[in-house]
Amino acid sequence: MVADSKSILMVEDDADFCVIMVPELESHGFRVTTAATAQAAAEAVKRESPDLVVVDGLLPDTDGVTWISELRQSGNQTKIIFITAYWRNPNSFDWMTTKLNVAKVMLKPIKPSDLAEAVNTVLGEPASTLDRPPTAHIRVQMEAIRAAYRKKLPEKARSLARLGEEIENTQGNPDLIAKTRHAAHRLRGTAGVYGHPKVGDAAGVIEDTLSQWLRERPQDNEALFAELKNALSLLNDALR
Repeated sequence: MVADSKSILMVEDDADFCVIMVPELESHGFRVTTAATAQAAAEAVKRESPDLVVVDGLLPDTDGVTWISELRQSGNQTKIIFITAYWRNPNSFDWMTTKLNVAKVMLKPIKPSDLAEAVNTVLGEPASTLDRPPTAHIRVQMEAIRAAYRKKLPEKARSLARLGEEIENTQGNPDLIAKTRHAAHRLRGTAGVYGHPKVGDAAGVIEDTLSQWLRERPQDNEALFAELKNALSLLNDALR
């Protein structure tokens, strides 16, 4: 058990990501609570004063960088690990660590054991807490979690594909594009964690394509439709 049962707030709206990460962290003695939105996270920080916050890069009501910026502006200097499948620019990482005092930036997909190691390092816990092999109970629990995800992965991918196809039918509706981008972000960040990297990579292509459109808002959507079709084809191939 980790000394003093350090507390962690995980700010992440993807339940599948939390489901596999929380047991791993708890197996090392950490107390973990979760928040699915920026607003819920801000309230949890005030209420619980966690020792560490693990923040995803893209949340339903804002992005992780904006949330961290607001937290720092309020004077709160809680330790933070930033996890992302969205922010991938090294310059952004440097800015987060130097200006926002983020302790560590990690790119999804992330192995549960790697996150546990990062948490131990940031909190200054002894490395010996990671040396113990997982108990039989934890191994069984993790395999059950992975099996459940494998079972529902095809429908998750099909749901994303349906959203992507609907974008062209609505002539590039911005709200639908944002919704589809967020769904792709979730699948990108989680599929690889569960051992399906090709699906995660294909979802990443979809997310990047839609993110570029949301940034640039071009007048002609034909290029978007063509790139999205190619990305959806990659997703379909990854499921075979």
